[in-house]
Parts: sequence; structure tokens; C-alpha cells
Amino acid sequence: MKNRFMPFVVSSNDQLMAAASGSDTPIDQQLADAFNANNDVLAYVNGLANSSLPALSPEPEWYAGFSSAFADAKIHAMDWFNTITPGLVSIPAGIANYASVFSLNMITMNQNLDILKANPADAAAKNAIADSLSSLLQGLSAQISSATDFKSKINQFSSNLENDAEVMRNAVANAEETEKYDKDKVESLKKKIADLKQQVKTWQVVETAAGLAAGVGFFAGAVIAIFTFGAGLAFGVIAATAGIATIIAASVEIKNLSAEIQKEQAEMGDIEQQISTLQVLESALNDLIDLSAKASSKIDLILQAWSTLQQEISAVIQDLTNADADLSNMDLEALSHDLNMANDDWKTLQKFATTIAGISYNQATPPAVNLDNASSKSAA
Repeated sequence: MKNRFMPFVVSSNDQLMAAASGSDTPIDQQLADAFNANNDVLAYVNGLANSSLPALSPEPEWYAGFSSAFADAKIHAMDWFNTITPGLVSIPAGIANYASVFSLNMITMNQNLDILKANPADAAAKNAIADSLSSLLQGLSAQISSATDFKSKINQFSSNLENDAEVMRNAVANAEETEKYDKDKVESLKKKIADLKQQVKTWQVVETAAGLAAGVGFFAGAVIAIFTFGAGLAFGVIAATAGIATIIAASVEIKNLSAEIQKEQAEMGDIEQQISTLQVLESALNDLIDLSAKASSKIDLILQAWSTLQQEISAVIQDLTNADADLSNMDLEALSHDLNMANDDWKTLQKFATTIAGISYNQATPPAVNLDNASSKSAA
């Protein structure tokens, strides 16, 4: 059950399991989900950034528009690396900072609540509590502003890619209309590419809240690997094992799927290869847009929680104002109890949030493996 002045529901479990208002998902798992969503986006961004367009000769009329939009999409996708991933760490950092502010203000509020219990007409004690609550409100305003700004950046990221995707979508439609090609071959190749990407993704680590709370350093040591294969296509994965790119490429399932893709590409005409590549790239961009929307939804839950707390603190300040000089009609015992219960919860949450806020992403150049070469070597 949610305590007043704590916008996250805290269970009776010894380990923190708190949920933002309006959500049944524990806040620690919400933060873990946000980082997992971020990793999904990073993997796609890496794949898009390392993909290249097929050379078309002669170059059709629609190709210039697709090429331009694809170049823009690669630039826009990198905004996730440069702006959004670092900003994601600011959310738990804000929670940890606010927990600290709450605890500091509780010292003053407890002292003055004791005074008011003995003398409900003590104006100085009443004003001191009102000042502390106002300080908490100011801190909330900063957190809400930060989360709102961060959400705006994610929305702008999606908007930029949606514009790029629209141009690419029209170009692909033009290609399909003007070029004669074997649709069955294209669909078969796209299916195998999707299977290969899904097989690689099974290696991507999905971190749990319990793992993060235990101090597992997955994110700090995350390894991002890039896999390239025919026609300039590439995709990424985020895992926690050094040398993961080589390990994945050496697996039997990956080798077999890579060999099948290579075989189908070799048996295709140029037009089929080109159109399948364009369709895969367009699909990847649409997937990236969907994934960024999921990451944005995680921030909505945090914003709802901050807004709930803002309303609760404002209500108490209003009660203090309405009481004028004598607080005899206010339930000071209940107010003291609720504030201290919330303070205990904030201290618990602060430990977890501080761990998350200490995460730093590996920005080094990721290792790359060409799956065509890997499958060729295995067949030799």
C-alpha cells in the first residue's frame, strides 16, 4: 500500500519493491525495464549505423530520396547515443538526490512537529514545517522539469526518425512498383534475416531489478557487438561477455542461418537483393521508432509519481495555511507518522537509485564480425 509522501508503493518485503502510482510494476523493475529498453534501442542504432546501401546501376529516380533519408536516419539515430542514453542515468540520480533532500528536511520537521504536539499554536514551529515542505516542493519542480525535458528529447528522436521513415517508405513503394522482381524470394530472404536477428538477440542480456540491486556491473561492462552480412546489412547486440561477437558467430544456429542467407542471396538477381535490403532497412527503422516509444513510456510513469507527490505536499501546505494560528484540529500524529514512514521508504529507494545512477555505458568502438565470412569458414 502506498504511503503518503512517497509516490511509489512499497510492499512489506524486506527488499524494496516499489511501484509508481498507476502501475503495478515495482519501481526498481521499472528502472531496470528502462535500461533494457535503452539497450534494445542501442542495438538497433548500432545496426543501422553500420549498414550501407546497395549500389544501383543505373540509379533509378526513387533511389536519391531513399539514400538521403537513410543518411539522415543514421545521423538522427546516433542522437540516442549522444543525448538520450546519458540522460537516462539522470532519472535515478534525481530520485536519489530527492531522497537525500527529503531526509534532510525530515530532521527539521520532526523537531518542529514535536513542538507543535505540545503547543499547536507555536507559530515558529508551524512556519518551519511549512518552509521544509516548500523546499520539498521546489525539489520536485526540478525533478519534473528534468523528466519532462528528457521525455521531450525522446519524442523528438522518434519524430525525426518517423520523417526519415516516411521518405524511405515511399521510395521502397516506388521501387516495388517500377521494378519487376520475385516477391517470394524477397520474402524468404527477409524471413531468414529476421530469424538470424532473433537468434542473435537471444544472447542479449536482460537485467533484472534484483541483479541491479545486488550491484551486478552488467551495464558498466556491457559489450556491444556488431554483426554484418550480405548487401551491407548489419545489426547489433548488447551482452556481458568479453569476445561475445566471436562466440555468437561460432554458434551452430548462427552458422547455419548465415549460410542459408548467403546461399539465397547468391541465387538472387540484383533487383531482388536490392529490394530486400531496402525493405529490411525500412523495417529496422520502424522497429527503432517503436522501441523508442517504449522507452518513453517508462518516463511517463516516473512523471506520474512526481506529480502525485507534488499534489500531496501542496495539500499539507494548504492545510497549514487554512489552520491559521492554531493547529489543534490537524492530526499531527498522523502527519508525523506518514512523513517518517515515507522517509524510511525514501532511504531504501535511495540505495537502489544510487546504484543505477552510477552506471556508465561503454562508448568504445564495438567489435564487428562478418557473418558471411564466419559461415564461409565453417563450410570450408
